[in-house]
Amino acid sequence: MKKTLAILGAIDRFNYGDLLFPLLIEEALQNVKFQYQFEYFGFKRSDLSATGAKKTKSIRDLIQQSTLKDGDVLLVAGGDVLGINWMPMHLHQLKFLQARVFESYFKFFGKALKQGMAINARLAKRYGAESFVLPWIIPRSAFKPGVRIVYNTVSGSKLHTLHPAYRSYLKENLNGADLISVRDSVTRNQLIQIGIEIPVSLVPDSAVIMSQYYPIDRLKSMIRPEIQDWIDSHAGRYLCFQVKQSLEKRHLQQIVRELEAIYNTQNLNILLLPIGRVPMHEDHLILKKVKDRLKVPCFLPQDLTLFEIMYCIASSNLYIGTSLHGVVTALSFSVPHLGIIQDTPKLAAFLNDWDIDALKQGIRIDEINKKAAQAIGIDKKELKGMKDYLMGLVLDHYKRIYSEILPIPN
Repeated sequence: MKKTLAILGAIDRFNYGDLLFPLLIEEALQNVKFQYQFEYFGFKRSDLSATGAKKTKSIRDLIQQSTLKDGDVLLVAGGDVLGINWMPMHLHQLKFLQARVFESYFKFFGKALKQGMAINARLAKRYGAESFVLPWIIPRSAFKPGVRIVYNTVSGSKLHTLHPAYRSYLKENLNGADLISVRDSVTRNQLIQIGIEIPVSLVPDSAVIMSQYYPIDRLKSMIRPEIQDWIDSHAGRYLCFQVKQSLEKRHLQQIVRELEAIYNTQNLNILLLPIGRVPMHEDHLILKKVKDRLKVPCFLPQDLTLFEIMYCIASSNLYIGTSLHGVVTALSFSVPHLGIIQDTPKLAAFLNDWDIDALKQGIRIDEINKKAAQAIGIDKKELKGMKDYLMGLVLDHYKRIYSEILPIPN
């Protein structure tokens, strides 16, 4: 009988990076598929297969059905999960107006009246995971002792904000893991400060291997004609631009001015690329406002699949955005890129550790046009060299998972 490799993560709602993780983990670990059955668990049961994502069971299924037995593996897929409590994950399950109402409710009762921990406990119970004080930190007591627990290139941009009780829970349970890798040194340093005593490996975000498994020729066969037609007609002369919705209030007009300047000075057409489509990741809302205000031609595609997002970036001359996995995609395909680091600490931390020297500082919004020409002029050999280096580190990391966690196939 096959053992189970359970992949757990925020993989049940449309956020590009999170949905990539299980696809690429399965590709990287293909050699053990005859020994392990792969199962996928998110916050809730979901079917986003039309977008290219995996179907998921729920975290309730994982816990209450006693899915895992001795010898099975539970792998936290990746992403900025270490310091996240139940509130934002619940927010992602709601519709737009519901999410805004709940966010206001939590700010008043959770923060102002200091009932945050009580609200989080009720949410954990609601999702059938009372033993999970934090949704992505696995309590050893919830599973049999022989279940192996792995954290795969995770991060924790909110670790420094955690309540002491959460920090204590995180310390107790991460020290019980079998393997921990994090994607930036800021996270690793914070875990050491919290008191994590087992080794914490520093490995680039695991999604950087995507171009090995989804090269351009493979992606091209997975793209809708209207997307392909626009890219073909602008081949070699377009940029992909993405920005998170929270920057709209202070920076919308500046974004429009910068993009118009790039169009006029660099002769680059503009593809506005929505990467996230859930509450708190609503790229499409701000990009629609950008489109309506631009006085130059642009293209805003709708309802993109994972592979269409990947292909749009891979085929572009330049990616600019706040999305960490937009940058990771550009790195994987050796595409020049500019990471906007305003209010985006996880992107700033990743760039500082893993990008080439000319790009690792990131940019502010008012630097978009000024830095675009510099980025386009970067030697592609330098970008390819960094890509090869990062992919090698991630593939070595999976070899370590083979040798320490999974049996090595004969």
